Amino acid sequence: QDARRIRSHVEALEALFVLSRLNPHRNGIGKDQYYLCDSGLALHLGASEMMQFKTWSLNECLSQYESEGTRPKLSYYRSSNKSVVDLVIEDKKSLRAFVFSDDEAPGTYIFRTAEALLKKLPSAHVTILAPTKDIFHETKQLSVVPWTAMA
Repeated sequence: QDARRIRSHVEALEALFVLSRLNPHRNGIGKDQYYLCDSGLALHLGASEMMQFKTWSLNECLSQYESEGTRPKLSYYRSSNKSVVDLVIEDKKSLRAFVFSDDEAPGTYIFRTAEALLKKLPSAHVTILAPTKDIFHETKQLSVVPWTAMA
């Protein structure tokens, strides 16, 4: 009974746009993730800067597509070795993935995570969002973009 009550409360919060659900990608593993729909509320509840940035980014993505009148498939990807691609966006035209990093110079682990996703989803383009100064392209399908480019 408690699980049903919790489920009904979560569904109500989703219907009221307080929570947003992010399902695991079909080629990955994991359970649903939930994000607050308001980064200000996330801040008030003690979310880290990275979680606030992820919340803002997810909401910005949803609002951009909503203004176009479309609804892409949003998910996240977790590999069997637990590396995570934070956001995967699939629409009729493209497949894009985003990895959020708080390192000015993203390390080998993040690049391996992106490369592992590209092996599973070869048509994807992966963007690593990091607090860097410049945009740079590692490959045709992998680029590093500064947080400030999101604004």
